[in-house]
Amino acid sequence: MHSGERLVLGLVPSARLRERDPRTRAFVHALGERTSLYLVERAVSTYEELEHEMTLGQIDVAWLPPLVFARLERDAVAVALVTRVEERDTYASVLVAKAGSGVATLEHLAGRDVAWVNPLSASGYVVPRLGLIARGVDPPPR
Repeated sequence: MHSGERLVLGLVPSARLRERDPRTRAFVHALGERTSLYLVERAVSTYEELEHEMTLGQIDVAWLPPLVFARLERDAVAVALVTRVEERDTYASVLVAKAGSGVATLEHLAGRDVAWVNPLSASGYVVPRLGLIARGVDPPPR
């Protein structure tokens, strides 16, 4: 049962959203049921668009990556309602190379281009770059 209040829920762009994955729809439905709110999902194409639409008030609540949230919190646009915390002190991110590329170690990255997911992605940009820097590799930003 919904209270009648309609909120637009913005989610991080992913292949699952573009494919209208049933798990995403089940998540939105369950969240609406537990909060007694009528939630409408809004798919965006980039993290920047998600941030922009929240700033404009076109998205009411969102599941955000950490860096986008930090910027919105800094600008007094968003506050944390729920966070996901796991009882471990590590964060995993994976840097992959195409099979047959000749890149099998960090040393093989020297002089090569690296494609990053998105500069606002913790797992697809910030964490792997920090890991490389900690290992003495200074990757180009883009």
